[in-house]
Parts: sequence; structure tokens; C-alpha cells
Amino acid sequence: MQLLDSPSTADTPANIAISKLNHSTYAALKLMLSLRLRRQVILAVCDDLMLRDTLAARLQTELCQGSHPEMPYLVSLTLDVHDPNPFGQIAAWLTHHGSFPYLRGFYGFQILGVERLTRQPALAQSQFLNRLRSIDQYQAGRESTLLLWLPRPWLRMVQRSAPEFWEWHTALFEFAGDPTPVPSDTRVISIDQCPELDLSKSIAPERSLPGASLELPPLSPSLQENLRTILTQDLAQLDRHVQPVAMPAPPIPQPVIPASVPVTEVTLPDVHKLMPGWTGTLDLATLVAATTGAIAASAGQADAPIQLLEEIQVMRQHHAPPMALAGAYCTLGRLYRDRVEQGDRQLESLLVALLAHKTTLDLLDNQSPLWVEVANDLGNLYWMLSRRSSEVDAVAALVQAIYTYQQGLQCPTGQSRAMLLSNLGAAYSDLAQHQDSEANLQQAITAYQDALQHCSFEAEPARYAATQNNLGTTYWNLAQYSQPAVYLAQAIAAYREALRYYTADQEPVPYAMIQTNLGTAYWNLTQCSPASLQEIGLTVTPEVLLRRAIAAYRSALPHRTPETAPTAYAATQNNLGTAYWHLATQATLPATKRVDLLQRAIAAYTATLKTVHGLGAEPPPLTFDPVATQNNLGTVYGLLAADTTQFSLETRFQHWVRSLSHHLAAVQHWQTKPDLRQPAMNAASSVVQKIYQTCGAQGQAIALSKVPANLLPELLQRRSAG
Repeated sequence: MQLLDSPSTADTPANIAISKLNHSTYAALKLMLSLRLRRQVILAVCDDLMLRDTLAARLQTELCQGSHPEMPYLVSLTLDVHDPNPFGQIAAWLTHHGSFPYLRGFYGFQILGVERLTRQPALAQSQFLNRLRSIDQYQAGRESTLLLWLPRPWLRMVQRSAPEFWEWHTALFEFAGDPTPVPSDTRVISIDQCPELDLSKSIAPERSLPGASLELPPLSPSLQENLRTILTQDLAQLDRHVQPVAMPAPPIPQPVIPASVPVTEVTLPDVHKLMPGWTGTLDLATLVAATTGAIAASAGQADAPIQLLEEIQVMRQHHAPPMALAGAYCTLGRLYRDRVEQGDRQLESLLVALLAHKTTLDLLDNQSPLWVEVANDLGNLYWMLSRRSSEVDAVAALVQAIYTYQQGLQCPTGQSRAMLLSNLGAAYSDLAQHQDSEANLQQAITAYQDALQHCSFEAEPARYAATQNNLGTTYWNLAQYSQPAVYLAQAIAAYREALRYYTADQEPVPYAMIQTNLGTAYWNLTQCSPASLQEIGLTVTPEVLLRRAIAAYRSALPHRTPETAPTAYAATQNNLGTAYWHLATQATLPATKRVDLLQRAIAAYTATLKTVHGLGAEPPPLTFDPVATQNNLGTVYGLLAADTTQFSLETRFQHWVRSLSHHLAAVQHWQTKPDLRQPAMNAASSVVQKIYQTCGAQGQAIALSKVPANLLPELLQRRSAG
């Protein structure tokens, strides 16, 4: 859309002492830039190069007053006519000066020197127009505003030969003045030599604007209203093209915050319901103030949230349109979202991210691509909040996350759909841990299966593999409730499909995790009845399944070591020990093979307990019970002691004593768990009886001498009762 801010007056004489008409146009341009809106494409037309330089220098000086020298708001760049790529020059400047990606929206760039292309070969002119035509690629990843200065002949050329760029422009400001001939000596200043052109040096003192204060007259009410109309109409058009932040969402009735409400009053009362114990204020300004003290000021980040809030306040005072406000809130939300993802554990930081994204969503139209991305991020933030179980109603947070993901799915944006569905599946899986387990797991499976319909291994191998792994784990969990053979077989198929992408060489950590998951699914399948296996077409024996489980566990262990991943290593060793133990009980195995497998089980269990002991008195959360490992170790030693063909009586006695010791250690640790302690004490009593039967009263006396004093009366009572 073309917006003429002032009529063309070619017959107006050039006048460096800026005319009243040019004053008004300049004031409108300055006001628009001072709003610091994101992703603007502004065109300024001026044929008088001296006037153009004066205006550009003044913009840079006045808009950068009070800003940090390394973070000016408006940066001036001169187009390199040998490589006329304004987007490339902006990217190069940001690489050298834009330390923090989330601050890039603070920068505005004005590009000068397009008129010099007039004396360049046709190839250079064509390259410039081609660069402008590629603006879609540039817009996809940028936050900053672009102000492009053009003489009128080049404006017409851009309109005619770069319609893609013209479609993106937000506003057009035309300045009156006589054309200036382009000098024949056009020296190029490369960005490496002078990345930022200091336009203040181009204004000669005798040509400066009259008056010591250099103050412009205020905008007339009609011009202010005209500018508001321009912003409202043109920024609404931007919604078609904007492609920033994160993901999904459909229409839901949400209150839109009126522009007159101060930023400190932007609150979301519904979040209170998620945190029944929260006594603080859910107010962005208060929460931001609570987090800034923990920000690394040395990294230059401490003032960024405050500056963003001030920017939002200014935009509200100028009645900026919803899309512009949404962009500002989105930037604030991204800043805190990234901080949380990088390890910031402050609840206030998570709440700022959540509230800013929620406000962004309230301000957006549900057909916007930005709506989809923000909804996905908002769902993720609700999911993160649900993990703060000591402070948050996890069920309510997960329900809100699910609802938000489902909002996103109302928008038909295929590229985002796979991510949304995958995140939806994860939220349902977590909700299954709190309520309606089987139903929510079924919902998770449906979501993951739908996600796989929108991504392929060839197009998105990483996402495809991650979804397959999550699907496998959900099938495994569902198998604990119904149809175990069916769902375990599905879990195995999903894990094996995920291993198409996760290889030991390229992705050792997830590879080891999935191999462990695969081994556990194979082991679980051995617990199903032969009839249920036959119903799903599986004719393999438990021995084959156990060997596959062992192979999977052993494939994981080289990438899970006590040094690099002690808890994961211990879990895999524990599972491996159980698989060896159960394989040793298969009736078809010869005695020598059975003994070898039992000894391997002992080695695996021993490695497990040694690793757990090395974690200290308060180890991190484990996926298994080390006390059960201790008790299993007692059982395996008992099986070895029962073998009369492979060991001498003395060796068998030693195995019995070790078996008794491990069972009693489990009894000691399970003092508060009678349902587990009782079987362990029964096993210990059985071992004492077998020692008596095999080695007589003398052997029993030696074994009982090793029993802890507090357990001896109970053990003797059981022994006599038996």
C-alpha cells in the first residue's frame, strides 16, 4: 500500500533551511521512528541530496540521544554500490555490533546512497533490485526497522521492478527539493572500513537549521490523526507477512487489554488459579523488577526488560495498533522464555514469559502466523509451570497447556502442526501421571500419531525420531494398564523407527536412552502370556526376547558411563542384571550357560550398587529402587548356590551367605515399607533353612552369626515357625 504523507512539489526550490512543509513531513517520520515499532519498511523520497543528508543526520542525532553508544537506536549505512545488498549490510552490522539477538529489535537502519547506482553498470542496478525482491527471506528473521532513502526516479523503478519489496513497505514520506546531480566520482565505503557512517560530519555549520535549539514545531492535530491512521492501516497489513516467534492457536474469547491501561496494570487473574499458594502480584512491571537483580549486568542484559516495558508504555500512550503492541510483548516474552530455557529457575522469570506471551496472544488476530507461534510457546510455558509442583497446581497448568496447544491447531499452518501435536502429546502424557491415566495416554498417542502425519523422516528426521521415541514411551506406559502385548509391540516398533535417526556415532546420548527403552520393552514382552503373543502374531520365545533385551542394554552401556552419566548407567546396568537373571531361568539352557548368565547378572547388579553408592547419601532421582537391586542380588546368589553340579559345597555355602546378607540389607532399608520388607525377610528365612539342610547346624550357626542383632530374634522366630 502506498501512503503519501505529503504531496509532491517538484517546483519547490531546494532549501537547506528546511521548509515548513518539509518540517511537517520530517516530524511525522521522526514520530513514526520514535515509536520503535518492529519490522517496519519505511521509504523516504528526497531528490535534494544535501537536504537528504541533513534530515538523515538529524534523525540519527535526535533518535539516538541518551542511548548507549554501542546500541544506538538508528544506524546509518551507505549502500555499497559494488555489492548493493542492504539486507546483507544490516546483517553484517548486527554481527559486529548486535551482541544479543533479542536486542536486535532495538535497532533501526537507514540506508543512503541508492542514487549512486545511477552511474553504475546495469548489472549492479539489477543486483540491487533483485536483493529488494528477496525481502521475504529477510523479513522471516528480522526484528529491526528499515528506512530506505530514495530519489524519485529510483522510487518509480522500485515500484515497477521490485513489487515484492513495494508490497512490504509500511509508509512513504516525500520531501520537497530540487534534484541534485549524482557526482561522477562515486567512492565506495565498504562496511569493513566504515560499518557505521557518521552523518553528523556531513552537516556544515553554516547550513544547519536556524535556531539554537533546533526544535521542530509540534505536529498539528490533523497530522497526528493522519499518522495514527497510517500506522493502524499499514501495520494491520503486516500481519499477512510477519513470521516471528513460536507456535499455534485458534480463536478463544479473551479480553483485549485497552490501549489506555498502563503497563503496570496488565495482569492475568486466571494465572492465580494455577498457583493457589502465590501471594505476590501478577503484574509485569513488578515481576520484571523482581528478576532484574539476578540478570548478569556485565553481559549488558540488565536494562533490556525495563527498556521494553518503557517502549510498551510509549506505544500505549501513542495508541499503537494491536499488532505493534503484540510485537513488543512478544519480544519481552521471548527474552524471558530464552532465559528460562537456559536455566533461570526464578518463578518470577517464568511468570513474566508466560504473562507476556498470554498478552501477545490476546492482542493478536487468530489468523496471524505469529498467533500460531505464540500459542505454541505459551503452551510450553504452561507445561514448564506444571513442573513446579511445589508451587503450582500441576493439573490445572497442564490442562491450560493442552487447551493452548489445541488453540494453535485451529490455524491451518502445516509447518507448525507437527510441533504442536508433539507438544500436545507430551502434555497429555504428563497429565496421565495425575489423573485418568489410560484415557490421557490414549489422547497422547493420538496426538503423536497425528504429528507423524505432518512430518517425515526425509523432511524432518530429528523431529520425526523424537516423536517416534515419545510415542514408544507412551505405548509402554499404556501397556501397564491394558493389552500389554499389543502396546508393547507398538512401543518396540516406534523405538526401532526412532533408531533410524539416532545412531551411536552421531547422537550417542539419545541413542543410549532409546536402546535402554527398547530393551525394557522387550523384557516386558516376556511377561506376557504365550496366548496373548500369538494373538498379535508373535511366535518368538521368551528366550529370544530376553536376548534382544540384553543386546539393546549392552548397546547403550558404551555411551552411559559412571563418569559421564552415572544415574543412566546405573539404570541400564540394573535392567541388564534382571534380563540376565531371567534368561538364566529358561529351562532349555545347559547348566554351564545358566551359571555364566547368573554371574553376569551379579556383575551388572554389583556395578549398579557401586555406582549408586558413589552418588552419595542423597543421590539424584533414580528410575529404579536400589534396595530392590540389593534384594535381587540376594536371589541370584541363591540360584548359584542351588547348583549342585558346578560348585563345591564350600563355594555353595559362600553363595548362600552372600544371598542372606543381601536379603537382610534389603530388609533393613525397607523398615517403613512392610509390603516389600515381608517378602525380603521370607527370602532370608528360606536361605537360612537351605543352609541348615545343606551344611547342617554348624553351617547355620555360622550364617546366623552374620545376622544383625536387631533382626536375629525375628529371623529365628520365622525359622522355628517354618
